[in-house]
Amino acid sequence: RFDNVEAKGRNEISASAGSGFLFRYQPSQGSTSAMFYIDFGPVYPESENVQDINQAAFEVLRREREAIEEKVEHEIEWKEDDFRRRSLVCSVDGGYGDEDSWTEIHDELATVMASLEDAVNPYLDEASDAARQSVRNRDNPDDSNPDGGDSTDNQ
Repeated sequence: RFDNVEAKGRNEISASAGSGFLFRYQPSQGSTSAMFYIDFGPVYPESENVQDINQAAFEVLRREREAIEEKVEHEIEWKEDDFRRRSLVCSVDGGYGDEDSWTEIHDELATVMASLEDAVNPYLDEASDAARQSVRNRDNPDDSNPDGGDSTDNQ
């Protein structure tokens, strides 16, 4: 996934995992992180409920939390920020301030990212479907009634 990717901006390296999903390496001076982001904002820019769309996808992964964490074998921080993104973050000790250990840090980070990618990939189609369903439910609230009319019509 990262074969033809270069660092941009603030030195993070990102690669798409499909619409609304992103894997990212993000170094800092004292630690470096392998991250998986959920952000459907660019996919549904007209939506006022991106946070709910992201949450629908995040809930699919959260239901599989035990399996994901077992496969990664590294502590995962499950983040829900106040704005809209959802993410899984694995941090390793050492950052760009630790030049003498940079090779070991890279090796550990690559291993963590590969296991994070392997752990979430089986659930991405379902998470994407949940996000799309969330959009449909918000755009067409009457779709939840199989008769297509107001639920009070039959009373």
